[in-house]
Amino acid sequence: MRTNVTYLFGAGASCQALPLAKDVYKDIRIMADDITKTGKDSDQHIKALYDDLMWLSSESSEYATIDTFAKSLFIRGDKQEDITRLKKTLSIYFTIKQRIINKDNSNRYGRINYK
Repeated sequence: MRTNVTYLFGAGASCQALPLAKDVYKDIRIMADDITKTGKDSDQHIKALYDDLMWLSSESSEYATIDTFAKSLFIRGDKQEDITRLKKTLSIYFTIKQRIINKDNSNRYGRINYK
């Protein structure tokens, strides 16, 4: 049996919570700078995350969006490790943003009656 899955994306869910696609690279740079303020930048994992965030911010700033940067990596075909790095770093970025958003908006959906 074939299953259809529909994903609905729109400005409503992320409105005023996430930056516009064209500005994500700027927010990634802010996150990287904030990481250095934790005082834990001597930790090898924090340093690696900082380096990856700065790489993604810098590289994607040359394109209209991170999606366009990812597409260019895919089309060139010789940068599989960069595509993997982009996916990993962007996933970490959105995971951290989600934790921050959930913490700041813990009651955002509190009045919704899920049945």
